[in-house]
Amino acid sequence: MTQSNVDLVLAGVAVLVAAALQDMIPATRLVPVKWPFLPAVALYYALAGPVVVALTVAVWAGMLTDALGGLPMGGTCVLLVLTGLGARQLRGPLGGLGGGFRGAVLGAAGASLQQVWVWLWVGGSAGVSGAEMLRLAGVSVGAGAVLGGVVFGVLGALAGGLRPPARNEG
Repeated sequence: MTQSNVDLVLAGVAVLVAAALQDMIPATRLVPVKWPFLPAVALYYALAGPVVVALTVAVWAGMLTDALGGLPMGGTCVLLVLTGLGARQLRGPLGGLGGGFRGAVLGAAGASLQQVWVWLWVGGSAGVSGAEMLRLAGVSVGAGAVLGGVVFGVLGALAGGLRPPARNEG
C-alpha cells in the first residue's frame, strides 16, 4: 500500500470517527455548541495531507457537518474548503509550533469562524441575535482550541506527525 493510500484510508476513518463523535456528544449548558470534530479533522488534513486528500476531507467533513446539524447542504463544505485552503497558506508560519498547539490555534480560529458562518447562513432565520452569535463564537474558541489540540495530537501520532508536503503537492 502506498503512502497516499494509507493517508486516504486514515483520513476516511478519521472523518467517520469524527462524525460519530460530533453527532453523539451533545451540546451542554457549559458548552452550548456542538464540539467541532469534523472541522478539526479537515484542518489537520489541510496542513498535513496532499492537496487532493485535504480537499476530499474538507468536502466530506462539510457535508457530514451539514447533514448531522440540519444545516443547508453544502454551506459548511464551502467554508471548510476555503478555510482549508487558507490554512495551507499558513503551513510555513505555523511550522515552528508543536502539533497540538498548532491544532489549538487553528481549531479555535476555525470553530469561531464556523459559528459566524452558520449564523450568516441560518442564524437570522432561526431567531439568533447577533449578540448571542458572538457569545457562541466565543464559546467556540475554547471548544475548538481544546478539540483542535487533541485531534492534531491524535492524528499526528497515528500518521507519524505532520509531514512537510512534497514539492508537487502544493
